[in-house]
Amino acid sequence: MNVTRTTATATAGMVMIAIVGAAMLGGVRRIAYGALAALVLAGLWPLLILLGGFAALMILAVVFGLVAGEAIGDVGLGDVNEGVVRGGAKLASIYYRFLGRIRHPVVWGVIAGAIAGTAGVWGILALYVMPKERRTLETLLQVHEALEDRYNRTGSYPPRSNDETMPPTLLGESNRQGVDVILDGFGRPVHYHLDGAWKLASYTVSSFGFDGRPSEDDLCVTGGTRAGVWLQHASASVRALMGGTSGEKPHFDLRSQVAAIESSRCLAKQ
Repeated sequence: MNVTRTTATATAGMVMIAIVGAAMLGGVRRIAYGALAALVLAGLWPLLILLGGFAALMILAVVFGLVAGEAIGDVGLGDVNEGVVRGGAKLASIYYRFLGRIRHPVVWGVIAGAIAGTAGVWGILALYVMPKERRTLETLLQVHEALEDRYNRTGSYPPRSNDETMPPTLLGESNRQGVDVILDGFGRPVHYHLDGAWKLASYTVSSFGFDGRPSEDDLCVTGGTRAGVWLQHASASVRALMGGTSGEKPHFDLRSQVAAIESSRCLAKQ
């Protein structure tokens, strides 16, 4: 009994570590969504097939009604519907009884590890990644406002540096604790890319996000003169979703903040 429990626990631990490690290397969101989808599919696929059968029957009923002008009963779809219910219930019964008969510790260790790993990745996403992404977006919007203020005062945007980082003086801050660049919520430098000059200038302020490298999780705020009114409205909409960044504390609306973060993905702006 102890050997069985030890095997199941060790297997669960390895699977959990593998899932969390994959999230650290391959992207937290990608692994979180994929692992959750895999669990739902593995646990509920008989019910999903049943729902798919109902959906197919509804589509057939509408098609027959529009094309042939016949009701469901006239074409025997009512009997088919009953058959789908019975078949789906039988399939679900067979599948879940099969799961109930499994006693191998490795199998249950894999299942327990997958559940624990998925929960762990979602915990990292909710408790660590998203709060820091929120702070990152606030920083990007502050930089955006500072750049626009600079342009309104001087008629030009600051030139980009060789490494495309930005000094804190842009936001009116001094060099504190030896930090000579503006940092995002993850403690990494904010990047500033400028194209064109004068009335044809446009810029992107970006963060590499949680993984610290270019990926689908990167956050961007854009602006400039060449982009015109559309980019200004895009940045304004993000500020509105975040509740504002000019001094007042943003109103905590989780749905709005998630929408603001997702709309600020660099890939979404391409």
